[in-house]
Amino acid sequence: MSTVEGNLDTNEGFEEEHVLPDLEAELQQVQTIKLHIRQRLDDLLHEQKVLKQQQQRRQRRSDRLDSGAPTARMRHLQEKQQARHAEEEAKRKRYEIEKKAKAEEAQRKRKFIIETQDKDLDDLDAFLVQDAVQF
Repeated sequence: MSTVEGNLDTNEGFEEEHVLPDLEAELQQVQTIKLHIRQRLDDLLHEQKVLKQQQQRRQRRSDRLDSGAPTARMRHLQEKQQARHAEEEAKRKRYEIEKKAKAEEAQRKRKFIIETQDKDLDDLDAFLVQDAVQF
């Protein structure tokens, strides 16, 4: 085995030794974030389901009331509006969580690309030094 091959094997071993744990840690972070997002989405879906059930109960209750009476009609409209607001708020929260998760993922990707590019430049410098030593 030549010196260059030995150095390349050493560099590859060194890189695997240091990059693999970093990648594993980053994968763990991504999986943790995904789990949190899934849990939050499940919570929001459950909340939306509860709000929908409440809205249906209110609808049934208002149907039992004299819908011709102005006060019953006003209450019915207020309840419908409250339910709409609650549903819109749940959707907004879901959107914010998804937006934040996407931004965090994009930031991690940018950071990884920068780190990879820096390592590639270091590898190129090492190769050029080794190449110059041979000639």
